[in-house]
Amino acid sequence: MLQKYFARCETCEEKFVLRIGVGHAAVQPVVFACPHCNSSLRGVLSVDYKNIVAKLESSDCLFFSCGRESKEPDKGVNLYTDVPVPVECQGRSLVEGGSAFMALMPRLGIYLEDLSIQKDMMQHFVHDFLPAVRRSSSLYLNENWKPLRKQLAKIEMIDGDKPVPVPQISFGFNETLLTMLIPISSGYCVGYRFNFFLKLFKDLRSNDGKNLRQLIDTYYNEFNFNLFKKQTIETIIKCFEHYDAIVAGLYYEYILLNTDGNCGKLQIFRDDFQLLKSLYIDIYELSMKSLSFIGPIFNLYYRNDCKKWSNGECYSLKKFGKLKAHEKEFVFMNDMNLCDNYNMLDRKIRNKIGHNSISYDFLSSKLVAENGYEINVLDFIKSYSMATRILHILHLIQWMISENQYYKIKTT
Repeated sequence: MLQKYFARCETCEEKFVLRIGVGHAAVQPVVFACPHCNSSLRGVLSVDYKNIVAKLESSDCLFFSCGRESKEPDKGVNLYTDVPVPVECQGRSLVEGGSAFMALMPRLGIYLEDLSIQKDMMQHFVHDFLPAVRRSSSLYLNENWKPLRKQLAKIEMIDGDKPVPVPQISFGFNETLLTMLIPISSGYCVGYRFNFFLKLFKDLRSNDGKNLRQLIDTYYNEFNFNLFKKQTIETIIKCFEHYDAIVAGLYYEYILLNTDGNCGKLQIFRDDFQLLKSLYIDIYELSMKSLSFIGPIFNLYYRNDCKKWSNGECYSLKKFGKLKAHEKEFVFMNDMNLCDNYNMLDRKIRNKIGHNSISYDFLSSKLVAENGYEINVLDFIKSYSMATRILHILHLIQWMISENQYYKIKTT
């Protein structure tokens, strides 16, 4: 849906046409340049999807109506928050070729179908499942099973008419969240990893249940596993609340794949870098922390000793936890079940945005650090989108370790 506004820049007081593609998020902060004076203008687009109504507000522009007999302003701006906009679309009407989506179709090529499926699935899960999952998350984290069962029954994930065993309630919540992650990481990838983790824990319960239980008790009692569990679920939900950023990253990723990087100049008009920066760092930090939980379990499974690591070293849990992030990377580099997703993380980008003061220079479409480091904002959004593909691994780790508490493990 493309909405048209007539606007006057509060800086130069010149008038222009503003055409804005209504994206997927309920609240969409935008930033764009005045076509007359080039000053950066900001606003917020609020969307009510139930009533199909959108409203743009800005203290940098004055919006006005243009009668049928009045002449429209000569200059214009076309902006989207979840679709990269080719520069040749700028200022044009739909008739003149101003639709970013239509202009991107040749650039997407064979990836258009995959993108459409992923985008539609995410939209479905966010609108139909996310509110219930968000409400259910605190009940799950507090192990408040009865009201959690009622919440899950509302979205038909479990039977709400009769008592249900705790493992089944926990399974219902975690399965719902995992299903929501399918369009981000692909159904095959999520299904394969789920079956792998399920078999791993089942085999350990059967063959080394006592040591597994002692290890997991150590996680809860000494390494604050409940905090990791809470942060993982909260981060997944926050990423879904702003899933339009993932969509924007997918657009750019597929365009680059189809054009071998020769896609022309593209722009994005999002104004939420600080939020995405925070989420990127959270995903990275949780991923590194997750190695302290899944690494010893892999050690127990493959080497019969939770302290014997794949690099040949012998670390206690505390010693491993004190290693720097790059020193922990051998855990996923040496395991085919982890390396693909953990390799989606970019430690260099995380360090640059985490250790430096970064500002978003919209006019150059770059993120600029005080030490001179620069990165195109679309490259950062693509990197963020790719980083979210590790969320299903983090979720499976918290799920399987938590779920293990609800099984009766034979210790003799």
